[in-house]
Amino acid sequence: MKQTAIAPANIAFLKYWGKKDERANLPWTDTISMTMDRCTTKTTVDFDTSYKKDSLSVSFYNQEESEVRDQKKKQKVFDLISRIRTEAGIQTYARVVSENSFPSDAGIAASASAFAALTVAAAAAAGLQLSERELTLLARLGSGSACRSIPDGYVLWKKGSSHETSYAKSLYPPSYWNLCDLVAVVDPGKKAFSSTEGHEYAPTSEFFNERIKHLPKRVSLLKEALKKKDFELLGTLIEEEARSMHAIALSSQPPIVYWNDGTKQIISCLLELRKTHLLGYYTMDAGSNVHIICQQKDAGNITKYIEQLDQVQMVLTNRPCEGAHLVEEHLF
Repeated sequence: MKQTAIAPANIAFLKYWGKKDERANLPWTDTISMTMDRCTTKTTVDFDTSYKKDSLSVSFYNQEESEVRDQKKKQKVFDLISRIRTEAGIQTYARVVSENSFPSDAGIAASASAFAALTVAAAAAAGLQLSERELTLLARLGSGSACRSIPDGYVLWKKGSSHETSYAKSLYPPSYWNLCDLVAVVDPGKKAFSSTEGHEYAPTSEFFNERIKHLPKRVSLLKEALKKKDFELLGTLIEEEARSMHAIALSSQPPIVYWNDGTKQIISCLLELRKTHLLGYYTMDAGSNVHIICQQKDAGNITKYIEQLDQVQMVLTNRPCEGAHLVEEHLF
């Protein structure tokens, strides 16, 4: 049976960096994120007796569809397909075709949207009827942050202590707060260190344990900022969190430097705009591209200034949105 799903990427207000359990992708802390309506992955999965093996082809941003040659990435997809096949009690092979609306491997959570879309499409194609919580558990096994792309809007990923207790749920619907994520792209290319490598090296930082110790308080404050819609508190916290994560990356062994001149140029611009009471707060995932969290009423003005920077190639305007869901239009 053939099914297709669309899933959004998500921007983490509080980061998942370093794994407590590598096999199960268990985080050290609860994390909080927002879905992104313009950065999506669409995936079609078909289980059919005519297929002699599992196959995967992907159309990356502005590229033609091609077979995935990265064996590690392919294996992660096939491992998830195998798990779903086992749960459904079938033996049929699957064809998987996927396309991205935004650059991948660039710090915009492409693996999150990819594995969320794959999970929802494959589970439905295999005939499984899973709850949202069960879907988040499966998606997390493919990519930890993928569980946050299953629910709608503003999402909490509970760290848990086992596979069954580490799941994601919606804290607030997309309409709860009129925020935007402006993704200022300074480098759409593949980053030098993958997120997987960053997770692996994170505990080698001399500051890693100190970060873990302070995270519960930051989680509590971030929940409070969302509850009260305190934008300045939210912005202060997400910037502190971004600097904390990148400090761990920079001080790991080997050191990982994601920021570049464009990253710093955007941050400097935001600090100057803040003096005029035009508020946009920066955060970065594992990459040089900058996510600017702002209120929707200010998105146009901030974009105008950011687009004028010589290091910025484009700005993607995202609003909170529906999580991973099935659609009727297939890719093949």
